Amino acid sequence: MVMIQFQNVTQRFTDGTVAFTNLSFNIEDGELVLITGPSGSGKTTILNLLIKEYQPVSGDITMDGQSLREIKPKQLPLHRRKIGAVFQDCKLIEELNVWENIAMPLVIQGQSLPSIEERVTDLLSLVQLTSKALMFPKQLSGGEAQRISIARALATGPSVIFADEPTGNLDAKTAHHIINLLKKINELGTTLIIATHDPVIIKEIKAKHVDLEAADSEEICSDLTANLAEKAHKKEVQPQAIVKAIKKTTDTQEIKQEVNQEADQENELKKPVKLKIQPKKISGFAQKIQNKIKKLAMKSGKATTESDSQSKLKEKTKKNSAKS
Repeated sequence: MVMIQFQNVTQRFTDGTVAFTNLSFNIEDGELVLITGPSGSGKTTILNLLIKEYQPVSGDITMDGQSLREIKPKQLPLHRRKIGAVFQDCKLIEELNVWENIAMPLVIQGQSLPSIEERVTDLLSLVQLTSKALMFPKQLSGGEAQRISIARALATGPSVIFADEPTGNLDAKTAHHIINLLKKINELGTTLIIATHDPVIIKEIKAKHVDLEAADSEEICSDLTANLAEKAHKKEVQPQAIVKAIKKTTDTQEIKQEVNQEADQENELKKPVKLKIQPKKISGFAQKIQNKIKKLAMKSGKATTESDSQSKLKEKTKKNSAKS
């Protein structure tokens, strides 16, 4: 059964940069798919299109048989719960500990404390970081932080996980462990999309491969061939020129990438320097999540300082430390 379908999707930004043109591919329910291409080829754009952060210039995207264009603003939160995102830089909230970071999506959904405790405990066990439950992001290694990011992405039970360069900041050994964890999650039934340009991952994972660089090259080649064929028919150019022009497609693609990169750099220099998220807003959000957890604990008749599962994890950690 087809879960996600891109049909002739073109995405162009206001500065004129083209992410991709006429992109088409299908992803089956429960499938593992690699989306590859160099930086700037549009891998992250696919995630943003799936969560409706962007609207495509043309073409159509469907998920579970529904066109994303049909999703109304009030239906958007429910749609986004179907997609769990794992980012290269993890995006954990520093003011929240590991347990609270994983619990955050569930608290926002309004789930009860017992169900949150059960889900968070199961996820910590899955990523094998039960002993790190009360630690904060700064106390974790890069691999541990990424495993917590994966656990948080799984918290709401999404039907698809989109891992965007999940091993980009990790050493080879740690990256291997992260890939094995993602493969295990896929084997448990979750559709998995990995966006990467890491040749080791591409070689290691045998799965469907959507190559954005090749797709873009084919589009350039197709347009070029059609244009030259028409000229050849009108005897404006010799047929041999078609073959020569197609051989230059790779050079054309490289030139296009360089132009786009230069345009990106120029636009970045024009932008005023400012933080994307002000620290005060992060602290306020973290406090709000912590307050909600405390209120849930009070309703359940449990201590407001830390949840029951957190207390148990703390005791378990102390016992493990004593044994060692």
